[in-house]
Amino acid sequence: MQKIPIALSFTFFISLLPSIILLLLLPCTESKTSGGNITSEFCPITNCSEKGPTIRFPFRLNTQLNFCGHEGFELSCSNKNTILHLPSSSSDYYVQEISYRDSTITIRDVQETTCAIQSLLSFNITNSKIFFFPFRSGKTLVNCTETVDIYGAIGPVECVSGDKIFVYVIDSDTSMDALPSTCRTYKSFDVSTEFDLLKALMRDSSTPEVVLGWKDSEYGCQGCEKSGDFCRFNIISNSTICLKQPHPQGPGVKIAVSTSTCIGGLFVLALVIFLVYRSRKSEQEKEIQVKVEKFLDDYRTLNPTRYTYSELRKITSKFKHRLGQGGYGSVFRGKLSNGIPVAVKMLENSKGKW
Repeated sequence: MQKIPIALSFTFFISLLPSIILLLLLPCTESKTSGGNITSEFCPITNCSEKGPTIRFPFRLNTQLNFCGHEGFELSCSNKNTILHLPSSSSDYYVQEISYRDSTITIRDVQETTCAIQSLLSFNITNSKIFFFPFRSGKTLVNCTETVDIYGAIGPVECVSGDKIFVYVIDSDTSMDALPSTCRTYKSFDVSTEFDLLKALMRDSSTPEVVLGWKDSEYGCQGCEKSGDFCRFNIISNSTICLKQPHPQGPGVKIAVSTSTCIGGLFVLALVIFLVYRSRKSEQEKEIQVKVEKFLDDYRTLNPTRYTYSELRKITSKFKHRLGQGGYGSVFRGKLSNGIPVAVKMLENSKGKW
């Protein structure tokens, strides 16, 4: 069997190395895309912190492309907090939770207050595409110069009441005729029908959380999230698409398997390169040893060979590579016609014969 020269086989391996690297690193690329990074078809799934709510269609970060979310669903990050800005409100809001299955978002005013009614009064979603979930309930603030006792009235609210001024909250559809003549309408605002107004105004001094909703049917995602799938925006088709779970046990399993395959591939690649290097080095050492042994066999029974000056010039490539300087002359590196490396010492100022 003819042996392939080691130099040729190593060169062939080097030519195939890019393809081998690409094949072994393919699982690394897959693990990134399955983790929610941007691909050629979909916008990335992201968040502002590890414990923050997941941000995906119909929401998007303000650093993402406009088509990654719908108008009015833009979020931003501030000190690892997720922020929602409502066009008609004077304040920004922390996003506490986003439920894509229920199409709801829970927010809280960034301005901390011990007077919940102040936060509710500044809340305005007039020009927004989201609404109070599940339904809106209109409320009215009334100022009275005396305490009142009427069914459904909440108060007096201490943080906005004063000396001989008593502030109450009533349903907006309550007739003013049911109140004393000393009561006057102060301001109106809206809350969710499920918002515990009594607790927020009379028992709790913290900034209230507000639950809002959106209509998934308007964005082509009706029923998709409720079935446990994911509604994503497809960049290529410029439309929404309902995606199934990538793995029956969740995307985390696929990521773990891909990552393990990636690490294993890199290890195999490093091992192959190391073995080829060791093999090539060993073959080169064997070749040198064979040449030396052949040289010794060829010249063991022969007398020393004399060389002319012109032959020495040819052997040393015109004395090109000086190895060192001794007391009697310089030593040059050379190579005989059969490939055997030699050292040639040129005597200087010698009085004897060579």
